[in-house]
Amino acid sequence: MQDIVQTLCALAGVRHAGIYKNSELISSNFPETNTAAMTNSSHVVSQIFSALESVNKSHNELYFGIESGYLAAFKLQEGHVALLLTDKKINVPMISMAIKAASQTIKQQAKEAREEQDRLIALSEPSTVIESDQDTVPVEESLRPIFDRYTRLLATYLGPAASVIVDDAIDEWKKTYQQTPNNLPYLVAILGEELETEKERQQFSAKAAIV
Repeated sequence: MQDIVQTLCALAGVRHAGIYKNSELISSNFPETNTAAMTNSSHVVSQIFSALESVNKSHNELYFGIESGYLAAFKLQEGHVALLLTDKKINVPMISMAIKAASQTIKQQAKEAREEQDRLIALSEPSTVIESDQDTVPVEESLRPIFDRYTRLLATYLGPAASVIVDDAIDEWKKTYQQTPNNLPYLVAILGEELETEKERQQFSAKAAIV
């Protein structure tokens, strides 16, 4: 998590950043004098995000004007919240892109942690049969260019994390569907679930459908 904080603070105009979950500090570079206030703020913005979600609003970022700039709050994956203290002049699109990449990193880390936990549980049960990765059906090479195009399209929304997301989605897709061009819309739907808004999902689906 500290790597995410450092990456966010490397953006122009971002002075400090913190990652929270359930109103508990996970990682930050806030001065000690601000730590308690920022933790309280994370609790308030979590409540705001929950209230917006309850009325089907898709707002995942909030900006509060303060004397020296902004307090920016972002809803991340796995119940995390990011708080940033910024200057008045900031590159909002760049910050949004970095936040999306951070959110996907958190999701991937949580997924890996769950998989490791499941693996340890399986190893602790001698009667459990563990499937070998060698039994996985290889991806048809004729579909590789299409997968690469999906990765490029998704990268415009999620940045460098897109390649990892596409690989994971392909693995999930193969468990249910045969690897044929006719079944590609199901893969597109799986990828669309990674996007935060319905507008982004519709845009991605439309672009992916173009041959």
